[in-house]
Amino acid sequence: GITKLWSVESIGDSSDECSKTFEGHRGSVDSLAKIDDSRFVSGSSDKTAKIWDVRTGSCLHTFTGHTDSVGAVAYIPDERKLLTGSGDNSIKIWEVDEAIISGEGDESEEWGDKHDNRVAVPTSVIPV
Repeated sequence: GITKLWSVESIGDSSDECSKTFEGHRGSVDSLAKIDDSRFVSGSSDKTAKIWDVRTGSCLHTFTGHTDSVGAVAYIPDERKLLTGSGDNSIKIWEVDEAIISGEGDESEEWGDKHDNRVAVPTSVIPV
């Protein structure tokens, strides 16, 4: 799945061009939420959520653990928590430290493919 960033200032202009493309999900992108002015999170039918850097277009982190599509994502900045809701009838609550959302961190942590920086484990799973 692909997410595209558009400038609302160009709406109606003849230059209605996409300003950034974010590629990395292996399924449709079903949900988006803003983290701050430079990052957002997406949920996908590929059963993952990803944190993206708006400036570079790169994936900073991939959250795995759902067994069905992630149709809802929300970020709680005061608590640095990401909530993901899935068709697997669960809501997962993830601790999101600054190293994860900045794409930095200890390289001795587990690393995944080119879109994954560190492995995160949900702190809570709420069956629904």
